[in-house]
Amino acid sequence: MAQARADNIRTIRLRTIGELFDHLYAERKTRIARSTHSRECYRLALWRDTLGNEVCLTSLTPAIITTALERIAAKTSPGTANSALGVLKTYLNWAGNVGLLPFSQHKTVRPLRDHRASRHHRDWWTIEEITNALAVAAQDLHQPSATLLVACGCYLGLRVEENIMLRWQDFSLDALDQRSGQPRPVCHITPHDDWQPKNGEARDIPVSAQLLAILKMHRRTTGYLLMPEPSRPGRPRGGTGWIYRYDPRALWTRVMKAVTVAGGKPITMYGMRHSFASNLLIHNVSDVKVSRWMGHADTRMIHRHYGHLLSYDGDIDALAGLGKPQAKGEPTGVAFAT
Repeated sequence: MAQARADNIRTIRLRTIGELFDHLYAERKTRIARSTHSRECYRLALWRDTLGNEVCLTSLTPAIITTALERIAAKTSPGTANSALGVLKTYLNWAGNVGLLPFSQHKTVRPLRDHRASRHHRDWWTIEEITNALAVAAQDLHQPSATLLVACGCYLGLRVEENIMLRWQDFSLDALDQRSGQPRPVCHITPHDDWQPKNGEARDIPVSAQLLAILKMHRRTTGYLLMPEPSRPGRPRGGTGWIYRYDPRALWTRVMKAVTVAGGKPITMYGMRHSFASNLLIHNVSDVKVSRWMGHADTRMIHRHYGHLLSYDGDIDALAGLGKPQAKGEPTGVAFAT
């Protein structure tokens, strides 16, 4: 069946980059998240504008792709260009797998270096700073949204769009452990209302005692946690800017100004997710658990962005005989075989 499909693809005779983009995008559109459609379409448009739709697939050498990549970076940014390169490689890899490309030279094209020093630097809050930020948010007039925005961002590690789409019915606040009878509250990140998480998969995140107290204080049975202010109805889906049901940037800006006035450190909304991961990791919570709660497929993202928090391990002192206690009669040093 796979061979028949490959033969069928070959009969289509996709010769140009425009034909490849049109064909594969139509196929992928049914399999990728709705929130990914517009981003992928935009990145394909960058290549269309830079290379042209009529360029032959077989003429795409690494030099041509690299030159076009640099032109895209000059018009946008190195980060945007590198994201576009990832999409292009996905399409060319597919073309190679079905026999439309006799070579895979495009795999040798490397992403551009981004010299912006702050690109991968993400400020985050310590546990004490989260407590202070919550106290500041509680003073904002737009309640409970201001408090819940900070609390759920820092204690659940949600992506911004997940925070915006979170509903009260996504929580099991009264759940109990069937054996011990102890509270086991959980937040369920699930697809709903024509929306789904970034990877399209549902996941459960345990609710901490701190967050549980805040949620019970503002508890409702149904509806979204974050509601727009009467004077700010937000943006409907499909409008300009963010496509989600509510844009909390004005609220966030107001809270961050108040945090700064109170002597705190302002961060981005994504910085709350970074705070969630950083605080768990520095308190020795398993990277596997943190990855699962954050919605990553594996631990690679954790080690890429938070590796500095995991790099030290006290077991290294075993090399000098300073590690775990030794049994009576064992040598005090470490002998290496010669």
